[in-house]
Amino acid sequence: MKTKITFRVGLSLLLDFALVSIVFGAVVFSGGLITLLEYMGIEYNIETRQIMAAFIVLATALTFGYFRLRQYKEKEVWSLDRGILSRGEPVNLSVDLSTLEKVIPGLPKSKWHNFFYGGNRRPKEQAMVDAMYSCTLTLKLSPNEYLPLYLFNFGGGLELMNEIARNVTEKVDAEHQFTDQERKMLKPRKQNTVVRL
Repeated sequence: MKTKITFRVGLSLLLDFALVSIVFGAVVFSGGLITLLEYMGIEYNIETRQIMAAFIVLATALTFGYFRLRQYKEKEVWSLDRGILSRGEPVNLSVDLSTLEKVIPGLPKSKWHNFFYGGNRRPKEQAMVDAMYSCTLTLKLSPNEYLPLYLFNFGGGLELMNEIARNVTEKVDAEHQFTDQERKMLKPRKQNTVVRL
């Protein structure tokens, strides 16, 4: 069982690629370099300027593409095989589900959560934020190590998390009370990474 890129995520990556190429490559880098060269008094014809701009846009796009693909392979590829949860291609994190201390459903909500998302109205943004908190499986790897797992954004992530839940039913602690230190460290931005208290 393994996560994969969905059409929506693939489209988002393509848009990121195009925007970075246009905004940074064409406007910031090539525009900035050409302006700097002109300021320094270096003269060149329009064809040279166009070639320089095209080269900078291409170099920016390729650099961004390389690092984004590397990030995807390192942090966004998850698999579950015979009770072993793995991240990355090649694997850079492995968790044997049988060695977990406990599994805590959800993440602790911040003190500001009700201020920003409280009240009678339930906008779409609130539902999304609530889902991030409630649908996270916090795997306690050791007394001081946690892995807040949230894979719903990845293709096959829901099925993978459901399979994990089936494998660890006896370790689920739905009554866990988060300590102040856990509340401080376990944040949505740290999902899918090992957190050490």
